[in-house]
Amino acid sequence: MTLPNFDGKHDAEAVFRPGDLLPPPEERPELPPALVLCYQDHFFEHVVETYTDGEELTDVGGVSGRIYRVTDQVAVAGDFGIGSAVTAGLIDEKAALGVETVCILGGAGCLDPSVPPEEAILPTRAIRDDGASYHYLPPEAPAEPTPALVDELARAIGDATIPVHRGPTWTIEAFFRETVPEVEHYASEGVLTVEMEAATLFAVAGALGMDAAAVFAIGDYVTATEREVPDASLDLLRDLFEPTVAALCEHVRT
Repeated sequence: MTLPNFDGKHDAEAVFRPGDLLPPPEERPELPPALVLCYQDHFFEHVVETYTDGEELTDVGGVSGRIYRVTDQVAVAGDFGIGSAVTAGLIDEKAALGVETVCILGGAGCLDPSVPPEEAILPTRAIRDDGASYHYLPPEAPAEPTPALVDELARAIGDATIPVHRGPTWTIEAFFRETVPEVEHYASEGVLTVEMEAATLFAVAGALGMDAAAVFAIGDYVTATEREVPDASLDLLRDLFEPTVAALCEHVRT
């Protein structure tokens, strides 16, 4: 059996849409065109305190968590949960409010111990081991970021003197079921990271005609024999925020 269970689903009309959770179109606020998704609570609070005026945007939907404006072009969202279901709902809903580009900035498990914890990782495609992505794109469709946005992010992060690695990521929601054979297999195939949301982001954005990318700091190293947590993840996320915003601003202007 493959997902979704029902043939022809991708061409069918949904019975419940994002607009059902939003004010009438004439009363909806318009969000900035780019949105950064933060899954680590301490990092999100740092961003809110450091880069926003502290005024939370309101009437922005039922899957919002909290959203704040960073610049005229970029907002940041956090405190909405983790995983593919909430990620899909949030992106779908925010598209209805004018968001055109979405970027994850968060931690991921690293399958390659040779990558230092002070260096960033940009996924170039995502292995779809989630659930929600299959309800937006057919099983055979790739889950990939927007190449031009990945290039913009690589340039901006490189200009901030942070080394960047590019490679595939493995998206799986069952974090207690990342098994030894899977870790060994994906590591041998050159997959750099494991996380819970990138495939969903890329699939939903692709289905909705949005641009998307992800920027990862190493939250832990995951190998077939051990799990090691480095000290540098939160510091690196903080260092990555400004270049990520700069890249998004450049991308939405072009």
